[in-house]
Amino acid sequence: KTASLIVSSIGTNNLYKTGASGPGSRTQAVKSAIEQALKQALPPILKKVRKLPWETRIIKVEGKKLYIDAGRDTGLMVGDVLKVYQVGTDIIIPSTKIIVGREKGPLLGKIQVIDFFGLDASIAVPKKGSDFKKGDVVTW
Repeated sequence: KTASLIVSSIGTNNLYKTGASGPGSRTQAVKSAIEQALKQALPPILKKVRKLPWETRIIKVEGKKLYIDAGRDTGLMVGDVLKVYQVGTDIIIPSTKIIVGREKGPLLGKIQVIDFFGLDASIAVPKKGSDFKKGDVVTW
């Protein structure tokens, strides 16, 4: 929401140390160099990102099924248990009107992922609590 930098990382690899030769060797060398650089750069980024607060919303309630706006691509797995909170109030810097976060509303309960659908969404069922509504906040 604030577009602030959370982590940066550098990965390097010398294009000429890839050892590619022959037809198409430059393309192969570039691909190999990029691959090696990413292998260096990604682990510190992923380590930091996994520690970030994460939330999504319930997008639909149908009987006992709760549809949430996060799924396999987000990193969820069948069986994951998530907490559900009522929507809290935004915390805003008065001088800039920038939203810096949100207070958590009351904890409503826990839900468990049972299936996936769409591009990146899940179906969950209540594990503890009830009265879940569309728009409630879901955290990992």
